[in-house]
Amino acid sequence: MVKIQIFISGVSLFLFVITIGLIKKRVLKEEYSVIWIIAETVLFIFGAFPRILTFVAGLFGIYYLTAIFIIAFLFLLVIAFYYSIILSRLSETNRALVQEIGLLKLQCEKSAKSEKTGE
Repeated sequence: MVKIQIFISGVSLFLFVITIGLIKKRVLKEEYSVIWIIAETVLFIFGAFPRILTFVAGLFGIYYLTAIFIIAFLFLLVIAFYYSIILSRLSETNRALVQEIGLLKLQCEKSAKSEKTGE
C-alpha cells in the first residue's frame, strides 16, 4: 500500500510541476490551469493520506473502490465537456475573424485598384 501512495503522490507532484512550468512558458493559461492544479492537489492529498479518502468516501456513502473510480471518471468527463465548450467558442470566434479578415483584404484590394486607376 505504501508503494502505491508514493507513486500517486509522486505522479501528482510531477504533474503539478509540469503545469506550473507550462504556465510560466505561457503555453497554458492561468484560467484553464486552475482546474488541473486543484485536481493535482486533491490527488496528492488522497495519495499521501489515504485515510482522508476513506473518510470522504464514508461521508458520501461510498464503500466500494470501483465507485471512487467511477466518480473520478465522471470528473474527467466534466472536464472534457468543459474544454469542448471552450474549443467550440474559440472555433466560432476564429471563423468570424477569418471572415472579417477576408472582407478587409477584399476592401484593401479594391482600394488599391481604385488608387491605381485614379493615378
